[in-house]
Amino acid sequence: LTAIDNLGNSCVKTYSVFVDSISPELRLLNPEVTEVWMKKDVTLRAAASDSGSGVRVDSWCWSKDGGRNYGRTSTAASSATFTEDGRYSVIFSASDFAGNRGYTSAANVLIDRAAPDIGLSGSADGVWQNFNFVTASASDSVSYVNDESWTCSLDEGPYESGKTARNLSDGKHVVSFKVSDFAGNSGSAVFNIYSDITLPVIEDFTRLTKINEVRPVLYDLTSGIVDSLVFWRLDGGEAHHGFEGFVPEGIHRLEFSASDRA
Repeated sequence: LTAIDNLGNSCVKTYSVFVDSISPELRLLNPEVTEVWMKKDVTLRAAASDSGSGVRVDSWCWSKDGGRNYGRTSTAASSATFTEDGRYSVIFSASDFAGNRGYTSAANVLIDRAAPDIGLSGSADGVWQNFNFVTASASDSVSYVNDESWTCSLDEGPYESGKTARNLSDGKHVVSFKVSDFAGNSGSAVFNIYSDITLPVIEDFTRLTKINEVRPVLYDLTSGIVDSLVFWRLDGGEAHHGFEGFVPEGIHRLEFSASDRA
């Protein structure tokens, strides 16, 4: 800069002016830990370069939600460690001494160390059912259940593909299931399944002596008769609970019904 007064005296001053309008270039140092499911803690590290004013090492910060929120700036924030299961969309940011801020592209950190939780669909452990199959279900809120990985075993037999054990004979069974999530965590569960698809037997009506009552033979060899669900009906009339039907003199139609525990 040159300044001249009214008498022609001049003064010259030289200043250095630095112009930097370009943001730092940021990159991940270990991108191989991103975009793949991990079953351990993950530390992601970043680096930056700036050919203009230089990177401010205390300007680092990072976001784990795709850039919606960033943590405090610090020198240590050029790396981030994730210890909890979940899906993280990580972006690092740093600025140069001119105030230009740069960012990495979003990188997904995926951690899942928990196996799927296995249950039953339409059946219950240790409860009689009136159908001859059992189907499992599973939940995994992080990497999700890999439905192609289901296998099941009936009564300690070999494992077969699928999540349904079919053609159960009447009786009590032990059914085992295995399934994995997309992170490779494998879960297993064993259930006691009681199946009974055979109707109770009502036969051999026997007249009791001295009174007009009839008692049939009722039985169910698998799950057993439920006493409270035995009824009789005379001539299509009202249903009465009990094992003995009262029949007045004459010709009548006497019906019995019974249910088993399935």
